[in-house]
Amino acid sequence: MATFQGGASSDAAPLVLEIIKLTNLPTREHDRTRCPFVRVHLEPADAPPPLPPRSPEVSPKDLAKLMAQKTISEEDAARVKDALATGAQPAPEEQKKGRWSRTRAAAAALQKKASSTTSALRARAKEHLDETRAPPNAPGSTEPVETSQRPNTLEPQFFSFLRVAERCTQDDVVVVRVHDASVTRTKYLGEARVPVGFLSSTATPFVVELAAEKHRSKDACEVFVRRVPVSTGPPRTVSLILVRHGESRWNEAKSDQNYSAMVSKRDHPLTPVGVGQARALNDKWRRALSRDFGERPLPFLELDESGYLGDKHDAERLERVDVVWASPLTRALQTALIGFHGFPPLRSLALHASCREVKNVGGFDSVGLETGSYNILQRCEKKLAEAVGHQDAAAHICNGLACDARDAAGEWWLPSERREGKRAVDRRAAEFLREVQYETLEGHCKAPLVVSHSHFIRGLFKRYRDAADATTKPFSVKKLANCGVVAVDVVFDDATGGAPSMRNPRLLFGSALEGDGSDDESSEDESGSRLERAKNFGSGVLSSIEKRVRSARSYANTPDTGSVDLLGLDGPLFAPAAPCPPPRAAPSESYEDGSLI
Repeated sequence: MATFQGGASSDAAPLVLEIIKLTNLPTREHDRTRCPFVRVHLEPADAPPPLPPRSPEVSPKDLAKLMAQKTISEEDAARVKDALATGAQPAPEEQKKGRWSRTRAAAAALQKKASSTTSALRARAKEHLDETRAPPNAPGSTEPVETSQRPNTLEPQFFSFLRVAERCTQDDVVVVRVHDASVTRTKYLGEARVPVGFLSSTATPFVVELAAEKHRSKDACEVFVRRVPVSTGPPRTVSLILVRHGESRWNEAKSDQNYSAMVSKRDHPLTPVGVGQARALNDKWRRALSRDFGERPLPFLELDESGYLGDKHDAERLERVDVVWASPLTRALQTALIGFHGFPPLRSLALHASCREVKNVGGFDSVGLETGSYNILQRCEKKLAEAVGHQDAAAHICNGLACDARDAAGEWWLPSERREGKRAVDRRAAEFLREVQYETLEGHCKAPLVVSHSHFIRGLFKRYRDAADATTKPFSVKKLANCGVVAVDVVFDDATGGAPSMRNPRLLFGSALEGDGSDDESSEDESGSRLERAKNFGSGVLSSIEKRVRSARSYANTPDTGSVDLLGLDGPLFAPAAPCPPPRAAPSESYEDGSLI
């Protein structure tokens, strides 16, 4: 544990925390679905201790009416309980209306917890009320910020960056509250109170004091938190490349209006056409770079179907990339493995559940099946082999890949029957950009390449595009075509910590936009104002610090079997590693549009 650095001196840097994970949560009881999440706020050092929660006072007349009801809510039950505890009596005029006998019986049932159905429900409501209501925040506390929910897990992993406060002192207290959002209610489980001076830049466990005595056991519940060292500075621009996956079974069934195929399975993989699109993408970026990265380039024809011959500007944007992120959905992961096979940053792939597809009602293609890097890659390899009819080809692509599962180590998807609301999508989009912001800030990467989905990519532009840049408008209305690639500059405001701004988009490798978004049920209006977007984002980007490396999970399959042909085309798809040929000579001429000849 970090050593406390006392003193009340003001900390000029904002307080930014990374909530990593929770351990040893209490076991579920009556709820079928459990979705733990963390809510954080900062309390000043001189704040008075918070008062215990108390229900609003109730008048004698209202007390009689409440106690005469056949059913009663949790809040009303607490009000009745508090009123009876203080010796309050029902209004005498209510006794003349013939309700006094029922009032006395109800009061006796509440106080003695009788075995009747109504009183048992009321007693249970009172018990739940005592456990689920968090104590009020102390005066002067900051507005709470929270992570996304992690469904169906007792060991949730978040990796969420939260900007808690703009200024703080070493004696201020960070309150980390653990909640459980079940189907019927949000339950308060407990909290950890940590002075700012105890926080460090490395992950540190802090004990969570559980509210219910029955949940306390020998194994203490712990939350792992670290402080992200930041400093104010001028706005910073990060180069981000967004890639849409190839054609999936869902896309194929939707175009064919085959609705039974759309809802019969979950987490749809690529079709053979989608695999071909990813293969063409691999060929295009190799054309653009005009050299290989330690593996023999794909043999390509004089001119592919798109007519793409390479572009020096595309090569410049791609050369900045130093890390590849992918959605844990199978179609996105398959696109990353095929489309960027042989690309050095792919050797350490990271799964980011925050960039998965938006979940609509009946969106079975957005419901996952596997957790953990090994299981997710096993499914990816299996479905790829089914698409191309060649097991050795799929094994060759996935062989020897190191993959960091991050928050995909646990269940990262929503149940089939649930729809992801607008607020949830807003929070997830902000989480994704905070990951880009702070991962680049700390030196883990400089320019991520992210393989994601059409609705999520379009939603990013809708929420965070620079309104003054007219070139961003089409990307907020239309969808990126399958295996389409767009490079965009993301500007983070260091001084205010407000919402980022996406500007200067550029389609790479001959990509295109499709549709107008009018027939898309997930299409949403843009956020109303920059202030509202800044509130959803709630984070700022600041100075660079020492690089922190996360341990990667290794994944190995069958040994290399040599060259394979996935789609029956001439030449191998990906040849095994071979000595690097000499780099090609630079082209002597170029067109005015930058295309190489």
